[in-house]
Amino acid sequence: DPLPPGETSSIDVTVLVGPDAFPSVSNTATVSTETPESTDPDELPDTATDVVEVPPQADLAITKTHEGDFTVGETGEFAITVTNNGPTPDPGPITVTDRVPVGITPVRAVGPGWDCDIRGQQVTCVDADGLAVDETSEITLTVDVFAEAVPSVRNSASVSSPAEDTDPSNDS
Repeated sequence: DPLPPGETSSIDVTVLVGPDAFPSVSNTATVSTETPESTDPDELPDTATDVVEVPPQADLAITKTHEGDFTVGETGEFAITVTNNGPTPDPGPITVTDRVPVGITPVRAVGPGWDCDIRGQQVTCVDADGLAVDETSEITLTVDVFAEAVPSVRNSASVSSPAEDTDPSNDS
């Protein structure tokens, strides 16, 4: 139907936002009429654009492994691996925390892109750059092993970031 002069009309459009929309999407609408453009009094473009920020959604997963036996009086190493399973990149910062149990004491934590800090039994590593989809990054945690570790210790680490995590079940 014709739109009378001075009146407005709106159309609501609902869309499904896919991972390719991250970090933002621009949508332009155009209006046209059968009335010749020469009669358009304002001669402004008959388009409007809206830019929508799309936050990241990343499934960060973490694994923690070690090889061989730990021996009292020696050091042992854990490999902490963080993976971004997508669907979008995680822009970071990504934080790994590890509260090391009594019986082992953290002495060193290093990994490419990670800034690690050890305070007592608490290890905190931050990767400010984040991870692309399907990218992994590893931290090597070296610990001193003491008699209190016998017969075994249970140690876990967790990962977090400001991005919405689509599967929190694999965050520790």
